Amino acid sequence: MTRMLLSIILMVLVAQLLQAENLPTCNCRTAECGSCSNLACTIEHDLSTSSHGITVSSRLRWKKFNTIVLYDEAGQRIGNFQWNLRGIFLSGCGACQTPLALRKARTRGGATEWSFSLAGGVVQIAVGGEVLYSNKLGGECKEKYEGVRRFAFSEMGCDSTFSFVEGEMELGARVTADCSGTCPQQ
Repeated sequence: MTRMLLSIILMVLVAQLLQAENLPTCNCRTAECGSCSNLACTIEHDLSTSSHGITVSSRLRWKKFNTIVLYDEAGQRIGNFQWNLRGIFLSGCGACQTPLALRKARTRGGATEWSFSLAGGVVQIAVGGEVLYSNKLGGECKEKYEGVRRFAFSEMGCDSTFSFVEGEMELGARVTADCSGTCPQQ
């Protein structure tokens, strides 16, 4: 029974990924996006219950952060999730060194596909479907981040992309294939 259930879950996840469309990680830290305050620059997505979180393809570096801005249902900014090869940070709830396994999983000289999840109050980063970082939030932090219903990207560049999953995510008006003109298409 358990094996059958896992097979069904895997098939659903594969079907969702096949329906995903890669879009650029539009920078919300612009005048048009009101320094990440304009909801038209966000993606609506319930991260507390999402089975797959947010899948991103970006270069992993030592100094430059991959930053996801997190919002509640009303569009109020809750905090940032940031990470690079040196450290992992969740606004107001902690920081740590990036685990060796996560650093080793990067694609040298190119983009690495990674996923960020907050389901069940557990912060996870996975590469290649394997969870390489996991931290269970407690108390106020769990309460605070269980309310994440929207996200945006900050200063990650036009070369980075995320997987938009139709039916689970709703794009803000400025989150387009060319980031409303700020990321020229090739």
